[in-house]
Amino acid sequence: MTEKIEGKTATEWANVGFDHASSGDPFDFLKAVECFEKAVKIDPSGVDGWYYLGSAKEKLGDNPPGIMARQDFYLAAIKSFEKVVELDPQHTGAWIHCGYSTEQLAYWTREEEKRIELYEKALKCYKKAINIDQADGDAWFNLGNAYRYLNQFKNAIEAYEHAININPRDFDAYYNMGISYENLVDYKQAIECTEKALEINPSKERIQNRLRKLEIDKENVEKGDKLVAKGKIAHEAIDLGISCLNERDFNNALEHFQKAYEIYKEANNFMGQAHALRYLGLTAKHQGDWATSLECNQNVYEIYSETNHKRGMAEAAHNMGFIYFQLEKNQEAIERFEISTELFKELNDLAKLSDGHANLGLLYKKQGNFSMAMDAFQECYKIDVETNDKRHQAQDLQDIALIAQEQGDYIKALDSFQKSYEIYKELNIQAGQTQQAGNIKNLIRAIEQEKEITPELHEQIMKTKQSLKLD
Repeated sequence: MTEKIEGKTATEWANVGFDHASSGDPFDFLKAVECFEKAVKIDPSGVDGWYYLGSAKEKLGDNPPGIMARQDFYLAAIKSFEKVVELDPQHTGAWIHCGYSTEQLAYWTREEEKRIELYEKALKCYKKAINIDQADGDAWFNLGNAYRYLNQFKNAIEAYEHAININPRDFDAYYNMGISYENLVDYKQAIECTEKALEINPSKERIQNRLRKLEIDKENVEKGDKLVAKGKIAHEAIDLGISCLNERDFNNALEHFQKAYEIYKEANNFMGQAHALRYLGLTAKHQGDWATSLECNQNVYEIYSETNHKRGMAEAAHNMGFIYFQLEKNQEAIERFEISTELFKELNDLAKLSDGHANLGLLYKKQGNFSMAMDAFQECYKIDVETNDKRHQAQDLQDIALIAQEQGDYIKALDSFQKSYEIYKELNIQAGQTQQAGNIKNLIRAIEQEKEITPELHEQIMKTKQSLKLD
């Protein structure tokens, strides 16, 4: 066994490899692979070295640099993980990653017979991992994926259920289980699984979109095969409309969304009508046609209200609030945002709830209602602390400081500006630091022009100056 290469031991080469891999850049992962290859050349029996080498190659398969073929990386990763389990047959992680790389290789393989063979090999790897550790949620989740790709949907559902029993917050397992139920044409269970995924992670747009599609499909299935066929045409029109919208081809987007709406209307599919109207309203918003966008969202809200579809109602009310804000109809905007925040609170969608409170704060401030504005911004800050959203916390604190300044509460204003500055410093956002430092300097200058400064305020000024190293 070679003890060193270029003066470094296996452990030292592994550490250099970790440094390269930590950047996340695909080209740095290539350098990491070179380091791990030297580590296993020095110590061919080192389990960790082979595992790190496989993991780096797997990452390159997921995100290949340049035009390099991802299949080659997955094949190389599989060989490394196979070496790991040869040295240590009880290495759960290696079995799982060997299965994952094999599964990805199958996905990128065109030949159907070969694809099935690879998926079946991945199944065996995941089963090996589960035999070693039945409490490994990742193994059960990946097993479910492999079964799903093989169209063995009942087996997939059983595997996802195991994953969820181990980790009840695994929204991906609920989401994929919903896809499996959809393939079994069990829309009731598919919707329940997708709703659970959305409950756990309400900000995921892909989950929201899938839920809308399932609700539309369920309604079509209940009304007969002819509507299922028409529903597919409408789905295609929606997808084409979204593509045009992303390309900012608004006129064609409108045509596709209008076509979908007319199909859903003819089919008397209310969920479909709401879905199409939502996109018609979004397109009109991009065109600056606020009146049309408002009308679309009002219709969406009415449709969802009839079925007590709370998420649909919340989103439509939120959109109407934004439109009324643009039209400078502040009271109407406040009323809609108040409706949406109540609904988002019920749905535990903290991201949308925070956004709603921020909008309410801006509107109350615009009306000169500083007390209500302060309540809204403080509620917004409370939510962003709960979700650990640092950047929004910094913005919330600035909003709180500006309201406190208007109210003459200079101690609170200085304290909030300072906390905002410190968060921007932690995030290394120079523009935010500069802005808060300017706000603090201007406020201190204004305070010092006051005839009387209380001892408490003087103490806060000194504390803030010291913290920011101001003269």
